[in-house]
Amino acid sequence: MKKSRFLCYLHRTESEEDARAFIRQIRKEHPQARHVCTGMIIDGLRRSSDDGEPSGTAGRPILSVLEGADMDHVCAAVVRYFGGTLLGTGGLVRAYSDAVKTALDAAVLGEARKMRRYTLTVPYSLSGRIENWLMQTGDILDTRYDQAVTYEFLVPEPVEDLVAEMTSGRCQALFLGEEVTEI
Repeated sequence: MKKSRFLCYLHRTESEEDARAFIRQIRKEHPQARHVCTGMIIDGLRRSSDDGEPSGTAGRPILSVLEGADMDHVCAAVVRYFGGTLLGTGGLVRAYSDAVKTALDAAVLGEARKMRRYTLTVPYSLSGRIENWLMQTGDILDTRYDQAVTYEFLVPEPVEDLVAEMTSGRCQALFLGEEVTEI
């Protein structure tokens, strides 16, 4: 718009600290930019920054577009290279909003979900049944064949009781922790 350039970067984030690191990286990549205005939504936390633009003309419009798109765990950073023409408050609001809308339209959006990581060692006689179940239920990350078969896998729900039932109590799934993955 009127020779100014607006570049929007989107980043999936799990924490405000991660979002701030992303913003620092964008500033580092664009040292000549006049402004790097931002908006973030993380589990109900909402933050925005006009970064020197007139109050309410950049950060709040960025945040409004993210809210309107029902986004969560996202940070948007819009880099502005000033083109020499003042846009006025309405022009700035439109330019920052349009930059985020354009980036969202072009983005490949995935859905994140919490998964539980486990390891499970079973005798070869049970490996076919367990492997079929894992392929239907979750994601197999690793399979090791030694004197028994050891699987490392991700599933959305706790499986300790189910594994004990499927193996008649002979095997136990060892919980390794939770992680967020994209679908």
